[in-house]
Amino acid sequence: KTKESFLNPADAADLSSIVLGLASLASDTTAAVAVRCEAFGALRAAAATHAAAVASHWRDTRVQAALPGLMFATRQNPVANKDQGSAEDRAAHASARFLAEFLIAAGGGKAAAALSAAVENDEISSAAAEDVGGSRKGSRKALAFALQPEASVALWTSVAAEHFPAMAAHASPLVRASGLSALTGLTLEALRGVSKAHRATLTETPRVLARSDDSANVRAAACRAVGALASFETADRFYETETDADSETVVGSLASDAALLVAAMRDGSKSVRLPASWAVANVCGALSFSAPAPPPRAEAD
Repeated sequence: KTKESFLNPADAADLSSIVLGLASLASDTTAAVAVRCEAFGALRAAAATHAAAVASHWRDTRVQAALPGLMFATRQNPVANKDQGSAEDRAAHASARFLAEFLIAAGGGKAAAALSAAVENDEISSAAAEDVGGSRKGSRKALAFALQPEASVALWTSVAAEHFPAMAAHASPLVRASGLSALTGLTLEALRGVSKAHRATLTETPRVLARSDDSANVRAAACRAVGALASFETADRFYETETDADSETVVGSLASDAALLVAAMRDGSKSVRLPASWAVANVCGALSFSAPAPPPRAEAD
């Protein structure tokens, strides 16, 4: 098909039918890395603009094989050939970016605006959404795909158990940074729904990398993640649900994050100092919600 024909939203049905083929090509280690990266690029674009079509095949083994958890597991030992290692890192980076783009779209993040424009008149959207526990929200002029809470929790459980640790521990700083950017798609419902261990994986890893990673790009991405996650520390206070943390624990956690980010504001790299400054503002905003209310002032006689 021509490029112009794929710009028609009605072609989402065609996209759905080729997702599995793209995933198979992307994970095929016998194919040229340039070809694999092109396949990942197509999957990433599909995740951003036709998330329902990608989601309808998410549990398929061919899609799972293209994700970091399984794809990185095939490379247990360092590659002796530097050029080959660099090529594999390119494919790993492409895989991490694909996962991040889907998580952002499925969580209603920055990809939602592009998705809204692309899915209008999409004949497969409703069926695909129902298959994966998704929903369509809004009017015909502003449709957006988002996973239902149960499906979102299941997705992030697999991310925390398999994919996020693989990305955070990868030798390439580009992969580690892309893994941290995936947290942009995390929702409060998903974070509350995963296990304590998985919640710790998702929230503590950015703090560790912000302190100790040797790459400025990774430290910058980690600072952004810490700042973005700060609002989740207090959000449960506005819901009628049980929470593991009382007010003092929340304040202590946020204060620790603030200290971490203030230290990052003195980083030798400007690319770290800027996101650290932004993140500190987020943490301070969260602290203002967590601080105990002052006692009422006594009225003067």
